[in-house]
Amino acid sequence: MDPLLDWGIEHSLLAAMIRVHLTEEALEELGQDKGNKSFKKGEFAQASGLYKHAVKLLCFSCIVTAADDDIFTSLVITLNLNLDAPELKQGQFDNVMTLCSWILDFEPCNTKALFRRAKAASGLYNIWQAFCDLRKANRIDPNNIEIVEELQKIERIHSQGDEKRMEVHS
Repeated sequence: MDPLLDWGIEHSLLAAMIRVHLTEEALEELGQDKGNKSFKKGEFAQASGLYKHAVKLLCFSCIVTAADDDIFTSLVITLNLNLDAPELKQGQFDNVMTLCSWILDFEPCNTKALFRRAKAASGLYNIWQAFCDLRKANRIDPNNIEIVEELQKIERIHSQGDEKRMEVHS
C-alpha cells in the first residue's frame, strides 16, 4: 500500500496554506504525527514516505512574516531530522549523510544531526567522520549517554584498526 494514500490531506488545506501565512497548526495537518506513529510502530518505509511528502507540501507554504520564516526553517529541520531516523533504520546511510549535512549547514551544533550522521558514517565504514561528529556532539552535550557510548564504541574500533595496521607494518 502506498503510504501517501492515507494522508487525508484535502486540496483546500493546501490552497489555504498557499494563500495564508504559515502557522504551526496548519503545518501539523501535513501529517508529521502520522509519520511519528508509523516510525514508533516500526513501519520505517511508511514513515519515510510520510515525512518526504510533508517536506514537499511544506514547500508550497507562503512565508509572509519573519516569524513565518523562523517557523518554516524550524519545521523543515524537524521534518528532515524525522526523515533521517527511518532512513537510518533502513540502512540508507548516504541519504542520512546528506540530510544531516544539510541540517548542520543551518544548525552546526545540532547534536541529533551530528549523532545520526556519525551513525551513517559508521555504517559506510567512514570511522574518522563518525569519530569527528561524535567528538563534536560530545563537546556540545557531554551528558548525553547515547553520544558517549557511541563515541566509546568508535574509539574502540579506531584503536583496533591502529593495532591491526601496526601488526601489518611490524
